[in-house]
Amino acid sequence: MAMSIDVKMPTGWHELDGRRLLTVFLLMAESADITEVQACCFVSWAGWRVYGRVNGNYAVKNRNGHRFIISPETMAAGMKALAWMEQPPVRPFRLPVLYHGRAVPLEMSFHDVSFGTFLSCDNLFQGYLATGRPELLDDLGRILYDGRVEVFDDGMRLMLCYYFSALKTFFAATWPHFLQGGNTSAGGNLLACAPAHQSVRERMNAQLRALTKGDVTKESEVLAIDTWRAMTELDAIANDYQTFQGKYGNKQF
Repeated sequence: MAMSIDVKMPTGWHELDGRRLLTVFLLMAESADITEVQACCFVSWAGWRVYGRVNGNYAVKNRNGHRFIISPETMAAGMKALAWMEQPPVRPFRLPVLYHGRAVPLEMSFHDVSFGTFLSCDNLFQGYLATGRPELLDDLGRILYDGRVEVFDDGMRLMLCYYFSALKTFFAATWPHFLQGGNTSAGGNLLACAPAHQSVRERMNAQLRALTKGDVTKESEVLAIDTWRAMTELDAIANDYQTFQGKYGNKQF
């Protein structure tokens, strides 16, 4: 009698708990082959252990100790449920607890996090994209975890990359006038081309000037406001400017 195999897999990044998130990013940091990552996750999350090969098939044991044989074709068909791993998340996921330390943005999307904190994080993220220096991701992690976590391995660093990239993608969709083409990735490539560090600094200064209306005495006040409030205002300013340009272009008054 043929054995029926029925396993339930997560359908997207949003369904992964902290432990599974860390597992995925650790595997991805260790292997450039996403198929290998999917295979390891599929077997683990199905509750199986592959203990050998029989005539080209996999010899597998489940949690109950039952042993069975599964073909590579059947394994590959099951792994299709994890095809979403091949694309970066479009919304930020909840950062997991690391070494008993919780992250600052508990609402995942930087609600109730100061605009100054966001600018610091974005500066570090863009700096990493431009230079590849891992210590910048460590500094990003220390901000996101409010200093509760000091040491980050490669899997954790990759998780921070995916998180902040997803945050920027989500922000670009939420405030399209201000963040046009903000952080899109082509062909499944997570880390899109980053601007030079100097242009990042110039953009940050331009954002502060827009929010303070050129009044430097208000800078500390602006840096302290909620990120979402700042982004909403910047998007409104950008929308007004685009509307003006659409009506008048470069006409002289």
